[in-house]
Amino acid sequence: MTNKMTDEDFAEFTDPQNHTAQILLAHFFMLDYILEANAIGPAATPFAFQKQITLAWVEKAAAKLPPRHKQCMIWPVGMVEQLKNP
Repeated sequence: MTNKMTDEDFAEFTDPQNHTAQILLAHFFMLDYILEANAIGPAATPFAFQKQITLAWVEKAAAKLPPRHKQCMIWPVGMVEQLKNP
């Protein structure tokens, strides 16, 4: 529960070297984007920048993971590919 973390805990959790957290965040960001896009629908057009930022973040996070963690990113990376190439 990130809202109960201390500043130090949150910094450790969001550290790019914390591979487990990066995987969790990628899944969370993609779920958040998909749910929000479906809830807002066509009205989401003004928020198109969010899509690009989310997709770029997930791709970058996946690229930085060690090989043994790559399989944990199959779903987020697959969603990125689908959203980039509808």
